[in-house]
Amino acid sequence: MISMTPDGDLGALFEPLIPVTDRATEVAVGRTGVFLQTQVKANASGRPGPRAPTGDYRRTIGLTVSRDVAGPFALVSTNAVQARRLEYGFIGVDALGRSYRQPPYPHWRPALILVPAVFARELDRALSASGRTA
Repeated sequence: MISMTPDGDLGALFEPLIPVTDRATEVAVGRTGVFLQTQVKANASGRPGPRAPTGDYRRTIGLTVSRDVAGPFALVSTNAVQARRLEYGFIGVDALGRSYRQPPYPHWRPALILVPAVFARELDRALSASGRTA
């Protein structure tokens, strides 16, 4: 969220930009959230990666775009119990006594690494569409 207190001549110069930049930020956050969700799902598919013939796990990867007092946000998440084991791997015995040697299949972290560049591109795109440039 961009927040400023206009005062004096400089404030008057920037005041009209506040609604434009707030809206551009909302658009950029939403588009970046969609990108992240899509990338995580893509990373969780195919090889190398988890064997996911039904797509049940990928369907649990959801996106919520909203706004709170700090501004717009996109939350990409899953409530699937296997998410942590797929991302980090698991070697050991589980609570039921089953022995595992499951390698990690990182799919969240590689997608998250791309987010800053995607957000910058989407913000520039949203500002350009509004007639402003970053």
